Amino acid sequence: MPLIKTLVSVSLISTLIIFLAVEVSAQVYVPGYHKNDGTFVKPYFRSQSDGDTSNNWSTKGNMNPYTYKK
Repeated sequence: MPLIKTLVSVSLISTLIIFLAVEVSAQVYVPGYHKNDGTFVKPYFRSQSDGDTSNNWSTKGNMNPYTYKK
């Protein structure tokens, strides 16, 4: 029985690592910058560009995973 529990644990951990790697690769870090008018824009994450506007965090019905805002 301990072998089965170990195998299940390893399987769950492997699945979690793969899921996190996919999630991280779909996000792009944008460093902070200054606009021409002197305003500073804080660093943030955005979804990776893929040409599909229906999966953007700002699309109605979607949620930003960092701010939890729809």
